[in-house]
Amino acid sequence: LLFGLGTFALMVTEPPGGRCDFQTAMSATISTLSNVGPGLYEVGATKNYAWFTGSSKCILSILMCLGRLELYAIFVLFLPRFWYQA
Repeated sequence: LLFGLGTFALMVTEPPGGRCDFQTAMSATISTLSNVGPGLYEVGATKNYAWFTGSSKCILSILMCLGRLELYAIFVLFLPRFWYQA
């Protein structure tokens, strides 16, 4: 779900006709969500993420935090049982 939403969000926030095609958005989302560093295409091993817009960098940062903290730790914050212990 996060992979699909992240890819869609990158495609929407980047200007049309720019450097962010579907494969680049998909690769950037996977590499930030799994914290592996370089991706493919325009975010490959010899390229970088500097050309992304500020909003895209925020999306990628959120994906990186979600990937690093593990999804279960984030999901547990939304459980009422976590906040109200009997």
